[in-house]
Amino acid sequence: KYVEYASYGIVGVFSDVEPYTRVVRNGENGLLCENNADAWYEAIASIISQPEYLRKLRECCQNEAQTVYSLKTVSENYYQSVCRCDTVLTGRPVRGFSLHRPGYRIPHFIARCRSFAGRVIRKILGIKRTEKK
Repeated sequence: KYVEYASYGIVGVFSDVEPYTRVVRNGENGLLCENNADAWYEAIASIISQPEYLRKLRECCQNEAQTVYSLKTVSENYYQSVCRCDTVLTGRPVRGFSLHRPGYRIPHFIARCRSFAGRVIRKILGIKRTEKK
């Protein structure tokens, strides 16, 4: 919810529980409050009555949505994680490339992840890959 709200410039008020406590820094990029009506009322009233505070929160969450949680950043981090796991599994470095490089397509990324998952499953099950003739 945080990422989706932030991408639209909506300052969120969230219950002070996981998973919100992992991404929301109370008073910096959103508000965390106890999960009861009075706490929610106070949190919402505080940002409505302070337009400058609301603007500051909005700027912070929009900035995070455009940098930390952008499709480019998240997909590159995920791809790098797959490459690190693949390198550990195979013992060979993976030929790296960036997701934003011209010519790169999402299907290549999906194929890479699928290939990695297949190797992991075969290794766990002790299945040897058959050679194609």
